[in-house]
Amino acid sequence: MTIKAPPEMTYYRYIILKHRAFLLCLSWMLKLNDFIRDADAKKQPLIGICFGHQIIADALGGEVARFDGGWGVGIHRYQHIGEDSAVPANVASFAICAMHQYQVTVKPERARVFAQSDFCENAGLLYDNHILTLQGHPEFSKAYEVALIESHKSNPVPADISEQGLVSVDKETLDSSDVMKWITDFITAAHQVRTA
Repeated sequence: MTIKAPPEMTYYRYIILKHRAFLLCLSWMLKLNDFIRDADAKKQPLIGICFGHQIIADALGGEVARFDGGWGVGIHRYQHIGEDSAVPANVASFAICAMHQYQVTVKPERARVFAQSDFCENAGLLYDNHILTLQGHPEFSKAYEVALIESHKSNPVPADISEQGLVSVDKETLDSSDVMKWITDFITAAHQVRTA
């Protein structure tokens, strides 16, 4: 697999970072951190999903580590906190798929937490009004989450955690379409502010 460095930062309508394959190459991660800091300095609308959530936090002064509580698998429900987020004020919680062992353990100082759970304290972060990140996966369907859990069962995800994840997929309602709309609205608003 060949991974190319991002181009010199120009203006993009928005950028979404989400893939964990970048963990394979430390030099790529260092370049990506520079790219994120440059995007942030230019108030570039930026969305981070899972690894994107983690690498943005790392680039902007937070800490990411393997979580002592183990794997986050299945559908996780997050509490909506704060008043200045991209999530409508009447939403108390939302549920999206999760598949992670690492998470943001210390948020960057200026990041505002808008979503958290007992399992993931910094599940959703906002940076000013142009960066939104989520530890979970709003782009995953239930069918994809089940296939992912099955493919990771026992290696690397422990079988009992995999089973709990499968139960959550069966029992929990998925709010992915709502979350994707909030992300779209956030990008639109951030773009409008940047180009005004």
